[in-house]
Amino acid sequence: MPIDFRNETFDSIRGRLDADREFILQRFRIFGPCTTRQLAESLGMDVLSVRPRVTELCQMGAVELVDRHDHEGVYRARMEGDWMMWVAREIQRATSGEQMMLL
Repeated sequence: MPIDFRNETFDSIRGRLDADREFILQRFRIFGPCTTRQLAESLGMDVLSVRPRVTELCQMGAVELVDRHDHEGVYRARMEGDWMMWVAREIQRATSGEQMMLL
């Protein structure tokens, strides 16, 4: 489910990293950019267990799509500082529309 950034902070979004998401995020940091299929294969996991976590991490901004390979997305983990800036931009974008509506 997409995040409503109007009521979020980086800490609240970071707090949504349950053990499964944290595991996948750390594996992206270890293995570097790869597809969900490549990551699943390197972990000996089913891609259907990995792909939903990657989608959630993308929605949270922790992982980003950086390329395409054989019709699949190539993803990488954002560094913590980059992730914080991404969240700040999303919050700004979500709340700037509300401010304009009030004028």
